[in-house]
Amino acid sequence: MYKKLDSFSQISSLLILLVSFNIFSQVSVGNGSYTNTFPGTDAANRNAFPSGEPQTSGIAATKPVPTNDWWSKLIKEDFADNLFNYPMTMKTTNQGLIVTFIPVGRPIGDNAAIQVGLTNLNATKTTVSDFSDWTVTMDWNDNTHNLKATSGIGMPFVYLEKDDNATAKVTINSGNVTLSNELIIIENASDGGDFVVYAPSGSTWTKNGNVYTSSLNGKNYWSIAMLSLTTANVSAVAQEYKKYAYVFPTNTSADWSFNKNSSKVTTTFTIETAIKEGANTNILQGLLPHQWNNLASNSATPSGYSYQTARGELKTLEGNSFIVENTFKGILPTLPDVTNFSTTYKPNELHSKITSIQNDKLATWTDSYNEGQVMNRLIQTARIADQTGNIEGRDKMIATIKERLQDWLSYENGEVAFLFYYNSNWSALLGYPSGHGQDSNINDHHFHWGYFIHAAAFIEQFEPGFPHGNDQESTSESMQFASSLIHWGTITNNDEIRDLGIYIYTTEQTAIEEYWFDMYERNFDANHPYSLVSRIWGNWYDNGTFWTSDIAASYGIELYPIHGGSLYLSHNQQYAKKLWAEMEAN
Repeated sequence: MYKKLDSFSQISSLLILLVSFNIFSQVSVGNGSYTNTFPGTDAANRNAFPSGEPQTSGIAATKPVPTNDWWSKLIKEDFADNLFNYPMTMKTTNQGLIVTFIPVGRPIGDNAAIQVGLTNLNATKTTVSDFSDWTVTMDWNDNTHNLKATSGIGMPFVYLEKDDNATAKVTINSGNVTLSNELIIIENASDGGDFVVYAPSGSTWTKNGNVYTSSLNGKNYWSIAMLSLTTANVSAVAQEYKKYAYVFPTNTSADWSFNKNSSKVTTTFTIETAIKEGANTNILQGLLPHQWNNLASNSATPSGYSYQTARGELKTLEGNSFIVENTFKGILPTLPDVTNFSTTYKPNELHSKITSIQNDKLATWTDSYNEGQVMNRLIQTARIADQTGNIEGRDKMIATIKERLQDWLSYENGEVAFLFYYNSNWSALLGYPSGHGQDSNINDHHFHWGYFIHAAAFIEQFEPGFPHGNDQESTSESMQFASSLIHWGTITNNDEIRDLGIYIYTTEQTAIEEYWFDMYERNFDANHPYSLVSRIWGNWYDNGTFWTSDIAASYGIELYPIHGGSLYLSHNQQYAKKLWAEMEAN
């Protein structure tokens, strides 16, 4: 039996919970509720929760735990490998940070070209002591010495700091080394990658075998940079980069706004800095294709060296800010009934299909992902029923969705299914019964909850009752999540939620076009056989899925579900026709 509630307003409150960074501590949310106590397993021993504690320290321990960032492996494991920030590859060990270059498609493995650390450092784990929008600070502390390393997406530098009594240490396991005053220049350290270590001015390095140590001239900072693979004169570029070596990022922020009159989403990327020495105040920041291809007319533009990465060309910009501008081309609540555009359209057959589905019930044995997909099947059918005048069928499906959604959005003592559980250790709202690791791995939350938010917006559209005025594998499901936020914010007159959805939608679209579809044919390997990929990894991409290698699934996972927010797939007509022909051929 499903739980009945007097009002449907619990959805409004709990959906705010699903998309907010600030999870409330109380169990009651409007007329709905969730639990902050693990409810236990069900009959099939399901309902897991993230094991262990987040590996955080310092200010990071006071922030919500990011579980979906490029560096999130750091908070789960004592030591983490395959950290790709573009252009570098990194790995943490008990003695410090391994910095190297790995060509596209390869894991770091045993590659340990350069290790930066401290003499006698021996930490039991690396923690995250701080992070901002695209940087992370890694922290080693063995109760005697302390090392911090800050790295950011697109930054060719890693910025290092130590405690007063420690000695900086650089272990170089491969490459040709040249000492030039306070600089260590390492040519061909790994697969043609050249690196430069910058100590403070006036510092000296002492060599003992392949180990280089320095007191850093009494200072506590130093940095290491990777040079472009196209660099011809390494020594000259090493000196050129020196002006950036002492400008450390302290915070990064991406601040966006949506202008509904122009339909422009403008995002200003800003880096706050600390100047360790010298007159330069600018960071060297790399921009990825979805950024440099969509810069605003008033933005600073890249003019420095370029790096080749798994995401395409990384172009560097000298400066602490740049502006990206995207156009939101709109979405529809549902695809319209346009009979005049098709000579083969048969309304009677469509009506028969709706009739065969309208009495379907939701399974009592399911999980959060399959539940969302089946709800979506009913929702899209109900929308078509509404368009074609089948009100009886529409209302039956509305009632089915409403009843189950009410069940999910309220918790009763002793129940172990159709509920939400908030895990405070990981700042995570989990749904039980879970599916595909949504609970244990904290993955795919935007996929799962996108379906739920869409269901809530669907119910609100046809049965209004909420208060108004107060307030990466499947890219298609990620866009479903963004579309659902747009629907929900529009239906409830919540511009903040609507605009958040538009920001995510437009930004995600540029990334899909570049990295999953390669519409402009500049990011995939020349020998890649298809016009899209279905999985994006830190240093690779492929056409597999997590359940099959069938190419049909690879196409399908990037297109399903089709709905009124799917029209981004048709903005580039030339690519759409190319992809359709390829799908027919395969």
